[in-house]
Amino acid sequence: MSFCRKCGWPEPQHREVKEVFGCGERFVMVERVPASVCKVCGDVTISDEVMDRVRELVRGAASPPREVLIEAFTFVWDGVQVLGEDGTERNRTGGP
Repeated sequence: MSFCRKCGWPEPQHREVKEVFGCGERFVMVERVPASVCKVCGDVTISDEVMDRVRELVRGAASPPREVLIEAFTFVWDGVQVLGEDGTERNRTGGP
């Protein structure tokens, strides 16, 4: 029997998830990643074997089938640091 590594709940559910990975200076989203997901706390665990396959996929010569736009935030304690469309940082207090 397996347990959630975060909260200890038994038997995480096996699902396919979307994950964003940092790859050098770029970020990539990989869909349909097999993972264990805790039904109590939502913690996602991806096996070493699956991560090895993700690395092979991302480093491969093939182009991704599509591109998506993602928002980039920089964590700060006194507000939310946001990158503007021109790539410069601007500070916005409060929630997103």
